[in-house]
Amino acid sequence: MIDIDTLRSKARRAAVLFILYQVYPRALGAGLIYEALTPDVTGDPDEVRRALAYLCDRHQVIAAGRASDGGPPLYRLTVAGVDAVEALPDADLTRVRALRLLRLRILQALDWGGARPMPVSLIAAALADDTDLDLSEPAVRRALAYLTEHELAEDGHAEGHPDLWRILPGGTDYLAGEGDGIEGVARPTVW
Repeated sequence: MIDIDTLRSKARRAAVLFILYQVYPRALGAGLIYEALTPDVTGDPDEVRRALAYLCDRHQVIAAGRASDGGPPLYRLTVAGVDAVEALPDADLTRVRALRLLRLRILQALDWGGARPMPVSLIAAALADDTDLDLSEPAVRRALAYLTEHELAEDGHAEGHPDLWRILPGGTDYLAGEGDGIEGVARPTVW
């Protein structure tokens, strides 16, 4: 026998992931997530909070601070959440492949920069010949957030330069084929 409530809960969780995917790496409050849901999966606000709790327990979503001092919590996707959305059966495979290639190409551009950090504009300029990739600032920043969370790259925030990026040893290893395979980053041709 089919349990409609269970199916609706599963669809709600997938919808929450997709909503957070659209704004990744930014965070949203439960109220905005609730308002963005379609009527077929909305339910009541408590069901959305349960969906968020479930996704947090699955490490696909994390609490990312509060909207204001003492305000409601904000939630954002983790790389596991990004990978989960990109693995959904209805995901656009052409778009997913392009995103994974963009992440690889950004990692390669950071590797070309060596130890010297690079701004987003220089990363995009280094990849200007990749006309099939979205090199807009938001797309590059999303890819950098993904690479940072995987500890393949980092921003210069600790050194007072939050808009400069560099490759980390994990990124160098990945490009050399010595790192673990990462679902959300295309494999270099040397693999």
